Amino acid sequence: LGGGTVTGSITNNTISGFSYGNSNTVASSILLSGASGTTVQGNTVTGTGGTGGYGLDADVSDNLTISDNDFSNLEEGVVLYSGNGINITGGSISGSTVAGLDADPSVTGLSVSGVSFSNNALQFLGSSNDAASIFANNAFDRAVTVVDGANIYSLIQDGINASSAGDPVEVASGTYNEALDISHPIDIEGAGVGRTIIQPTTLLSTGVGHKYDSNVQTAVYVHDTSGVTLNGLTIDANNLGANAVVFWNNASGTISNSLIENPMAFSGAQTGQGLAVDATSGNTSDLTVSNVTFQNWNKNAIDAVTGDGSGANGGDIVLNVDHSTFTGAGDTGTIAQNGILLWEQGGGSVSATVDSSAFSDLSYNDPANATATGVLVYGSPNGSLTVS
Repeated sequence: LGGGTVTGSITNNTISGFSYGNSNTVASSILLSGASGTTVQGNTVTGTGGTGGYGLDADVSDNLTISDNDFSNLEEGVVLYSGNGINITGGSISGSTVAGLDADPSVTGLSVSGVSFSNNALQFLGSSNDAASIFANNAFDRAVTVVDGANIYSLIQDGINASSAGDPVEVASGTYNEALDISHPIDIEGAGVGRTIIQPTTLLSTGVGHKYDSNVQTAVYVHDTSGVTLNGLTIDANNLGANAVVFWNNASGTISNSLIENPMAFSGAQTGQGLAVDATSGNTSDLTVSNVTFQNWNKNAIDAVTGDGSGANGGDIVLNVDHSTFTGAGDTGTIAQNGILLWEQGGGSVSATVDSSAFSDLSYNDPANATATGVLVYGSPNGSLTVS
């Protein structure tokens, strides 16, 4: 519809297969240009996947009503180039390879509610004036926002990359099949244990060693920074063979109100930690672990060891653990598990406080050869331990 004065109604149609292969041009299943007052309702629009197709493309069109439409497998589900008073309600936008909803910042009076967004590379691309409202009033399989940001991401890493130092990044309920690399101050706030789940299908290869491992494979890598908060998350390495579910190296911050689990299948390997903490010469890792549950780890729930696996050049680790829960595998002859290990393998120092925390099901049934321990201070201790 177009022409500057055209008003119409497009309802209850099935449209599929529109795509154009030119990288600078796309085919639009529904194109509104100068079509103010138009209603688009109850349509099912399906693309061919990949790039080259828009579901609905609107320009110079005000007071549009877009309701109960389903847009799927398109480059972008709905694209708004300009206009005022556009109301989008109900229906779904899924499988978009670029963005589910793309609204130019010049669009004003945009209202979006009750729409189900899923499996879009980017859920919303637009203006910070609209992102918070869209985040709050619609359903998402995954949704990540950065404070005052213009977009709603499907991946946490995209939110991390878009954030500035110290920004809060809000992560909605959902399962995020990705590994994370964090190297600047940031506050990642999940929706709670069992709701915001980080569960990669491929681990991150850090290229950095820890204790006996020369190249730590992990689900979350926090390194070379300070001021990092991870809160309200389940971090599950999916038994992919991680050396540590979380690798915290030369970094400071807090992990709180979270669950850390499943580095690898249970075995006799001296790896598969829940949380590995490390520091090299001239650096301090100062980490608070508060109200965190550790379960289904392999060797140690928390493995605080200096030197990045080199046996030298160790830095300093300051670990504060409070109100946390450590549940081992129970009586076993497979491996002698520990709740917390402190070891300045590379020199430096390791100090810890452990307060109001619970340790259970740590038992090794061959005590002549090894013993399972709640807190193990290993080597020639250079630091302090306070347990209360």
